[in-house]
Amino acid sequence: MARSRLVLQALRFSLSVLLASGGLVASSLSQCSAGANAGRSERARFDPRALDLLHKLSGAYEAITSLDERTDVTSQFVPTGSGAARAADPPSPIRSLRLQYTSPNRLDMQTFDTEGDARAPLTRIVSDGKFFYSYDAIKKLYTKERAPGALREFTKLNYLGAGSLELALLMGQNPFSGVREQMEAVEYLGDGQANGAAVEIVEMRSTNPIEHSAMRLFIGKSDGLLYRLQIEATPILSGTGPIKTGSPLDELLPVDPPAPRPDPSLPPEAQVQPAPSRPRASITTMDNHYAPAPTFAPDAFVWTLPDGALAYNGPGTVRSYK
Repeated sequence: MARSRLVLQALRFSLSVLLASGGLVASSLSQCSAGANAGRSERARFDPRALDLLHKLSGAYEAITSLDERTDVTSQFVPTGSGAARAADPPSPIRSLRLQYTSPNRLDMQTFDTEGDARAPLTRIVSDGKFFYSYDAIKKLYTKERAPGALREFTKLNYLGAGSLELALLMGQNPFSGVREQMEAVEYLGDGQANGAAVEIVEMRSTNPIEHSAMRLFIGKSDGLLYRLQIEATPILSGTGPIKTGSPLDELLPVDPPAPRPDPSLPPEAQVQPAPSRPRASITTMDNHYAPAPTFAPDAFVWTLPDGALAYNGPGTVRSYK
């Protein structure tokens, strides 16, 4: 994989598992408008403090030998532009994720429709140290292959499938090395709080013909971990009505009421006019919570065949890694 494409790949990685689609902002990151910020200096568009924080984030995960992380994903639509009449929708939970890892190669990551571990996972990838398994509950399929000896070597797997930005970082990939080519701007927004941690905030922005995209990373001051990832996509209006961008959130777009029927008894100037549609930005927020001293349950890193699951036996399903 080319290093200049790792930002896009890592983001697709996160969204494919958390939103069941990689299309929310992937297109905007791959079609950046090269001339949008031509009048700004290179230093202004790519703040050295922000770039240093991205480097710190990448290095923090490379140094981890044990991790227990829970991610809660919410989405909402908010009005944009002047005169926006509708109030912002309250955030709605849509996914949760549990990521557990212990060196050198034991891994267990599960995603769920709703917060918590009570329901059966939608997806699961697990390495027990000897074998690696992946499972898709929608397709009722699982795979099995030899587990590489170290997490960095998991890129060799045939069926890694679902993942997350944090998993890519744990695997030693640096998805931020190509930000100057992939993004229009990378800026430092200051400090704040996220999920009980003091953080510093980096924003990466891009534009394509249909939307503006901003990805904000809330990076821990003390440990360099990612405590929140927020992705905002704002449509570029080209007419009336809600703008659909190919996002899995399109189905949540507010539906405007039908235009009122003309009253033949009234003159044209007295007819009730439909209210104009307002642009709505979609915001997806991924909140990370970390166990301070990870301890793992007996069933962590243990593969159990789900009821009704069928083995996927494509060519090269099982390979040996030394």
